[in-house]
Amino acid sequence: MRIAFAGAEITVEDGAWDDADFRVSGRLSHIVHLTTTPKVGGMPNPARAHGRAALARLTRGEIRLDGNRALGRKLLQLLEL
Repeated sequence: MRIAFAGAEITVEDGAWDDADFRVSGRLSHIVHLTTTPKVGGMPNPARAHGRAALARLTRGEIRLDGNRALGRKLLQLLEL
């Protein structure tokens, strides 16, 4: 696992940038918010205000999730602990 800090952004990935299976990038505060929101099926719950806010950040591209989606849901569940 690699965690890279660049300016105001943080990137969490499972290897080198070129060959990572899954990558989460965005501002640290946004990633922390994403990991602490109530989840449904591993993704933010749209029925809850915090879940809608996290989904809005994903939609606006403030948080980027790239790669294998199943692995991403598992990573979000792991970070939720």
